[in-house]
Amino acid sequence: MYCAPPVLRVEFYRAVGDDVQYRDPEQDRWMDLAVVDSLPYLYFLQYLTFRQLDKKDLQRRSLRSLDRCVREDNDFRHLETAWNLLGQCYEHELKPNSAMACYRASLEIRPRNNAAKWHIAILWYRLLQKK
Repeated sequence: MYCAPPVLRVEFYRAVGDDVQYRDPEQDRWMDLAVVDSLPYLYFLQYLTFRQLDKKDLQRRSLRSLDRCVREDNDFRHLETAWNLLGQCYEHELKPNSAMACYRASLEIRPRNNAAKWHIAILWYRLLQKK
């Protein structure tokens, strides 16, 4: 768990309130894990790495690749998590409206047992702190 970026750790806590009771014990075992497909995760890690290294051009390219992957080339599982990762990138870019749109898209895919609820709550808290 501690090897994963902090944003991915939130995926371990995707159940909010009574969400857990809506899980199928056989089919939903993976919900206690942080699960994301490799391609969106690769672009997300590239984004974080280039951001940390202050390589703005490569950072923007990684963000565009992740955005295109999630919006257009989304023939993979766990799309809701990919939307959450994209939302985190937009939060880093200081684009809260874009981030919120990503979290809402994630919730449209999986309304229950989705860490997007946590991301939205944290985003609202941060926005309210600024006012």
